[in-house]
Amino acid sequence: MPVKTVLRAQLFDKFFTLQDQVIQRLRLSGGSLWVPSLADNALMADGSGGVAIDGQVGYVRDLASGTHQTQATTANKPLLRRGVVTGGVSAATGQLWWEFDGVNDTLASPISPPSNELALIGSGFFNTQVTATHQALASKRNTTAEGILYKTPAGGLETWSSNAGGAWRGVPVGSLLAANTPFVLSSIGALASQTGRLNGGSNTAVSAGRAGVATPIRIGSIEGSAFYWGGGIYGLIAVAAAPSASDLALYEKYLASLSGVALL
Repeated sequence: MPVKTVLRAQLFDKFFTLQDQVIQRLRLSGGSLWVPSLADNALMADGSGGVAIDGQVGYVRDLASGTHQTQATTANKPLLRRGVVTGGVSAATGQLWWEFDGVNDTLASPISPPSNELALIGSGFFNTQVTATHQALASKRNTTAEGILYKTPAGGLETWSSNAGGAWRGVPVGSLLAANTPFVLSSIGALASQTGRLNGGSNTAVSAGRAGVATPIRIGSIEGSAFYWGGGIYGLIAVAAAPSASDLALYEKYLASLSGVALL
């Protein structure tokens, strides 16, 4: 690699945070980024008022584009948490995350993304609140095409998509995880195939499928279904074009830094 290229990359890493690098790449590719942030407190309640730690979240700004996530119904709003929660109260320090109750909490974009999303990369952990069904950390859906980051009833992690005829294609991406174990899960879709990755590991399965089209993305559920997420979510990235290997590694590294996951 030319010396100038190496120096340029080193300067970029020095003066721009990991989040800055992710946002820049997503803006160039038409992607979205949603993460808990105290800097966005003025926007995280309903778009006008702030929300405190342990408070309800009804509005989350998309840091890379304008596809903000909202929830107007009080009973369906997740909570903003920090660090370890004891007795319903967050720790004074630690990583920020959203707590979804597994019953009806969800966030959704009121408008469709600017173009088709071909990848979802999310980080979170599940608990034991819901065990009878699948749970969706995030989803993109219309009537014929869908992409989902899933937890199975037994505690496995999967990415799913449907093909043009509506038949489901499952992509198992790892062994069973214990409750409250943070992870980074990636679903890389394409018109002919979909690949799942767990914690930055090598691709473990490829399945025929179809990527979601430009319909709203939901965090913590699936449109028209239950499958509510029971546990925490550290952040979600949606990419409008299948990411390069280097970009995918950057996105996974960033989400891992939020959740403390050691990538493979």
